[in-house]
Amino acid sequence: MHYITELLNDVNSATQDAGFEFDGVWVTDPTVSLCGRFDYTKEESLNAYGISSEKYDALIAKLKIKWTDFSYGNDACNSIGFDLDGSGENYVQLFAFASQEDADIEGLEVYSVTYSVDGDIAYDEWSGNDRDEAVAKAVEYANKMIGGRKVRDLSAISASISNEDDVRKFVRALCDADLMYHFDDGAHDCLGDQGLTDYQLTLIERQVERLFDVCEDPFEIAYDIFCDFDPTGKKSVDQICNRV
Repeated sequence: MHYITELLNDVNSATQDAGFEFDGVWVTDPTVSLCGRFDYTKEESLNAYGISSEKYDALIAKLKIKWTDFSYGNDACNSIGFDLDGSGENYVQLFAFASQEDADIEGLEVYSVTYSVDGDIAYDEWSGNDRDEAVAKAVEYANKMIGGRKVRDLSAISASISNEDDVRKFVRALCDADLMYHFDDGAHDCLGDQGLTDYQLTLIERQVERLFDVCEDPFEIAYDIFCDFDPTGKKSVDQICNRV
């Protein structure tokens, strides 16, 4: 096995080690039952495992940290990385030489961690020669990258919008991600407290602008779908958008 593949596997495993013990079993994915045969909603998971909402959210966030090969031909050595939102501006990168000898030739240590937040790169944030420490540091910085963010899959939100059916899919995707807001306001203003990156907020705003290009009245469509997410029928759109 190539050394960078082995490192990739180890860092992904270390990332997923977070969890809790329940009935003598170590649980890392609260979205499934102990036997693995049944999927849980968040409410079902909290009831079944007796964990807090905060603990559940933290574990779900960690499940979405996926390390991949970040190696680039011009770099002095191979690397792996975690890209938070696909923008290329929010990531953690762990560089690793194949051997101490290779690192010595370059005058560097075997391992080093770099991270970027909204394109602001902190080079050589950490470096050292101990593999276990390097793995721990990579996981630590990935957790910091997530911080209080609610890591969401925005692939459905970023899909092409060319007709009213696409408008409905987009609005439903916003609802599924708990990102409803008033379209005549900006996502940066309305969703700035939702743990999204600047890239993700800008993406949502551009998609909302697209709604008005392909649909005569996206407000009406959004209103109907937003109301569907209040089964009691007692909340106003303002309350739904403001998560009251």
